[in-house]
Amino acid sequence: TLISNSTQNVEDLQTALRSLKFLRGDNPRAPTPVLVFNEGYLSFDQKSLLVMAAQGRPVAFPLVDFTHYPLGFDHERLDPPFPPVGRHNKWGYYQIIRFWVTTVWSHPALDRFETIMKIEPNVCFKTFNDHLPRFRLSHLAYHAAYGGYEPEGPKFVNKLVLFTEEYMKRE
Repeated sequence: TLISNSTQNVEDLQTALRSLKFLRGDNPRAPTPVLVFNEGYLSFDQKSLLVMAAQGRPVAFPLVDFTHYPLGFDHERLDPPFPPVGRHNKWGYYQIIRFWVTTVWSHPALDRFETIMKIEPNVCFKTFNDHLPRFRLSHLAYHAAYGGYEPEGPKFVNKLVLFTEEYMKRE
């Protein structure tokens, strides 16, 4: 997961960590670790609350740096297509998306893992899920809990198929 140091984010993640017991897929002698990616602003107390909420599950706090941008991208001159509300970094939300789509895969914290499961801080498992933490069907490589379209979807994926096809041809 990836969180800020906001009180709400930390409280939400505490609930999410407590709810992982409903997945019931861990080896009791070696519970699956949780990586809490963050920008380095979590306090010792916030980290302690998260470790306690994990109920014996190992927790690590790998750092991410959202001050670096892709080569050639002028983040000072350009403005985001959807200006953020209440964020100190106008590109912060976009950096989060970029992290989950691209840079997470090269983060050294993932080096020892073959499988990862991304959870949002505000997720809460209330019952057993037969797809998680292992996939019910061995040929699956991805599972999403959300099925359908968000009402705002088209404005966020405008030209995505065209961009993807052009990228695939080029690369």
